[in-house]
Amino acid sequence: MNFDRLLQHAEYSSKKEVVGLSIYYLEEFEDQQPVAHEDVRNVIDDSRESVPSKHVSTYFNRLEDADWLSPSNGGYVLSPTGLEHFENCVDASLVEEPREDRFIDTDVVEDQFYEQLVEDINDCYRVRVNDAVLVLTRKLFENLLADILRGHYGRQNIELFFDTDRGYHHSLAELKKNLRDNFGDFRIYSRDIDEEILDKLDDFKEHGNAGAHSIVVGRTDEEVEGMADEATRLTKVLYDLWQGVQSAQS
Repeated sequence: MNFDRLLQHAEYSSKKEVVGLSIYYLEEFEDQQPVAHEDVRNVIDDSRESVPSKHVSTYFNRLEDADWLSPSNGGYVLSPTGLEHFENCVDASLVEEPREDRFIDTDVVEDQFYEQLVEDINDCYRVRVNDAVLVLTRKLFENLLADILRGHYGRQNIELFFDTDRGYHHSLAELKKNLRDNFGDFRIYSRDIDEEILDKLDDFKEHGNAGAHSIVVGRTDEEVEGMADEATRLTKVLYDLWQGVQSAQS
């Protein structure tokens, strides 16, 4: 559970209520009491909402005036009236059972590193930490593409998979481009790899500032669930290609 997810399932109409919901989030989902101004600033700064940090204390005062907030042990807690109000703001469906299915639904991945990464992705998916699911899935595809290129070219064409200036492999977008540009070299390893497969990686590639290594966040449950089948198919195809490269080089 994160604060953005709570906001997606809440009805509110003012910045005061955003601050109140952040206190509700800290109390109910982070088991934190009392709550200080700085705690709320940190929660809101990491969220999609914008409440100027210098105004947070003002909204605390307004919440007190509305009898929604009470001082407690050097911080604040929601009053019974405030707790009831913010409980009513939040959709009851927010507290859902963990998903029973898997985001990447395959047992073909046997390499220890990739097996653990797929398990981490599916663990995040079960408890609906959607942003982490997508970040880790992008990491999975990045590493598979880098290993595929590394396995075929070795140190002869290191620039195809490794950024020597950063000391790290290229981004997903760059790795995909380099594989596409040299596509003919990889058809011998897998019958399933094709241009369409590479295009499907675009849902998981970087967006915005390339240095930020971020993807679109705040995806809804329905959006992420709709990506599961494609993520599974991509994993199977890329993992099979990597195994083909490994077998040929051994």
